[in-house]
Amino acid sequence: MRGTRVHAAILIAFISCSAAGQTGPPQDTQKPKVHGIDCQAPDPPAAGSTLYQDKVDGFEFMYPSFLHSDDSSLVFDDGPCSKSFHPNEVIVFRISLPPAYEEPEAVRFGEKDTSVETQVVNRLKWVKYSSRGQADDCTFSNHEQVCIHGGAIPNGGELSPALVKAMQEMESTFAFTVASSRLDARIAAVKAGDRFGSLTVRRVVTMAMEDRNPKRGYSGTYGEIYFTGSLKLVGSIENDGTMHSALWEFFPDGEDGSQTTVDLKLPFDPGKELLDRIEFKGGLDVGERMAKLPPSPNGTAAEQPVTIVVRNIAAIFNPGAGQSVVRADLVSMVPNY
Repeated sequence: MRGTRVHAAILIAFISCSAAGQTGPPQDTQKPKVHGIDCQAPDPPAAGSTLYQDKVDGFEFMYPSFLHSDDSSLVFDDGPCSKSFHPNEVIVFRISLPPAYEEPEAVRFGEKDTSVETQVVNRLKWVKYSSRGQADDCTFSNHEQVCIHGGAIPNGGELSPALVKAMQEMESTFAFTVASSRLDARIAAVKAGDRFGSLTVRRVVTMAMEDRNPKRGYSGTYGEIYFTGSLKLVGSIENDGTMHSALWEFFPDGEDGSQTTVDLKLPFDPGKELLDRIEFKGGLDVGERMAKLPPSPNGTAAEQPVTIVVRNIAAIFNPGAGQSVVRADLVSMVPNY
């Protein structure tokens, strides 16, 4: 399912040329060979340190340059050929937005022999949890908690010295940036009545509003923006749920260049691909609508191009690598085949 994919595209191009009256040797029509990574003669590991800046979540730190990280997540490993870390070891940044500091989930539901130590590093208080084969080092500021987790999956033996050293460098250089530039502050700057294309802001829910409303319950988001108006989009609808619990989602076209993905065009860059998928609110009848579509050339209506109109759009902004969500009501749907 595309709902759980990492947002990256791999383009494989096959180029052939022909011309009327052309002479010469026949063209090689074999597919290009794909060569794997040669770990017998790997490139030497990069030296020095690299700066990581997270402008959405509002922090920065340095990490050893030999580490590799996916741009869409805060997971660091030592690459396919390096043997600096033990097998399957990674460093993961976990970001949450609790009203006050709380023990990380891995500690609350993990091993009982966890040791706890508190240190002040680079003017920040770090609570360091450690047990055999894993470590969680956490700090907290202005309703944002960052935990650096190190370990292997499945859990192994003692942590490798390289991983421990890398975590120490991350902590010693870690700093929260100016809170006014963080995503929740930029969401708070949006006001009801602001217009963005065909959409008008109806309501803005901020972290501060959630704190003052105990009945609502804190959802752990940077904020929520609700819109009036409607959008017409081209893409496909898929069920990313289970056979017992459907979760119908819409994916706008754009990967093949045939249709430009529509953007909410907010007055800031939320750091998320907001409309790369839309969940349907009250969408219990989406499956019934899909079943009524005429047969497609591929024999099924699922994952086939459709044009939809949505309204009552809500954007919910989650922290860290957690994907922000757009929810909307499905007004109409017609096939594009």
